[in-house]
Amino acid sequence: MVPKIKWTTIVTHLCPERDVVFGRGGHANHNPGNGFLLEAVKIHSPKYKRLGKDKDGKAEKKHIVQLVAARIEARGGRFLFRQQTDAPWQEATEKKVHEKISHMLRDQPHPLKQ
Repeated sequence: MVPKIKWTTIVTHLCPERDVVFGRGGHANHNPGNGFLLEAVKIHSPKYKRLGKDKDGKAEKKHIVQLVAARIEARGGRFLFRQQTDAPWQEATEKKVHEKISHMLRDQPHPLKQ
């Protein structure tokens, strides 16, 4: 049996205004593309949190995640990560993007509790 190979796109040029970079620290915190993502998450987070865990709620949550990702992609943005600090940027898989956005939507503080 031949092992399944996952191909990853190596990114040679980063566009901070549009691209979202995964990771911790200043590079991610001060990246304009990440700021745009955060604003989209703030808009959709209250509705996301109100949805239940039933089949309909899960389907709607998935739709919200797709809407947020589509906002980034519609402006030419990509979701990027790197394995190590000195490694090249790579495009994240759809699964990684979904996990990241879902996590952000869940963890976004309630506006009245800030």
